[in-house]
Amino acid sequence: MSSAPKSDRVVFWRNLIAQRQSSQLTVSELCEQAGVSPASFFQWQRRLQATDQAARSAITPALVPVRVVGDRITQITVELSPAVRIQLGSDCDAATLERVLRAALAVCQESASC
Repeated sequence: MSSAPKSDRVVFWRNLIAQRQSSQLTVSELCEQAGVSPASFFQWQRRLQATDQAARSAITPALVPVRVVGDRITQITVELSPAVRIQLGSDCDAATLERVLRAALAVCQESASC
């Protein structure tokens, strides 16, 4: 286990924690089957919860008022700051819009331009 790359260890522990949540096994029983200690299980559970919480708070922007003007919108403009403006066609799908906004927010956070 210790020779596994870090990402493999994270995947292993995420899977084991998810298995625990969906099984009827105790932590001790599950850890015994997996060949790990309960102390390691709880340590990884805390570590991954903290990582997940940090990730959620880092990508959750504050809500801001939105004003929709007109019935026929041909372009979507999102202004994160005077320096960052995103313009997309109104036919852009939600997944593309989400990817573009996440990327723009990441740039803003890195450069503190928003």
